[in-house]
Amino acid sequence: MNTTLTLKNVRLAFSDSLTEAKAIQGGKPRYGCTLIIEDAATLKEVEAAIKAIATAEFKGNVPPGKDSALRDGNLNTNKEDEVYKGFENKWFLSANRADSLGAPLILDNKRDPSTGKPRVITDKTDIKFPEAGDYVNARINLFSLNGRSDKKANPAYGKKICCGLEVVQFAAKGEPFGASKPSADGFDAEDEDMDDLS
Repeated sequence: MNTTLTLKNVRLAFSDSLTEAKAIQGGKPRYGCTLIIEDAATLKEVEAAIKAIATAEFKGNVPPGKDSALRDGNLNTNKEDEVYKGFENKWFLSANRADSLGAPLILDNKRDPSTGKPRVITDKTDIKFPEAGDYVNARINLFSLNGRSDKKANPAYGKKICCGLEVVQFAAKGEPFGASKPSADGFDAEDEDMDDLS
């Protein structure tokens, strides 16, 4: 079973694989990113879709932990066991796309005059190319793996609910993760010598 959703104003993280498929821990190369959900209505929409899939495929049991695409941000920690910035008290989706399917479509939030549709972004140096910390709209596809109706079941992977990534559209600039406003604290300075100004 699979369900397609378009999520509005989710925060982008771990976006290095948006345009370049990478293999993680010896797995197959994949495009991907993380989508942090900050809006309660969006979270309810995703939870309902996942529950519907679990009901149809796994007798109502949502696969736990990393076997579900929707994960608890408070459990997303670094090597020092610290929660990653921006994930505190949030839920997030780990969204991926197989290398064989090609990269996800990247869109601007402004219309292309020549097509009347959102402008397609192909250059990572484009000012509107979505970066970690930015807010985006994303079309995703939630689907079950090894469920009752899955024809290509492979027990080796276990029962999962996965998140496919189709389209990412820039929505608004956000603060980069780990960034802080520059401060003059810690720097010394001398009084200006008025004689030097004469």
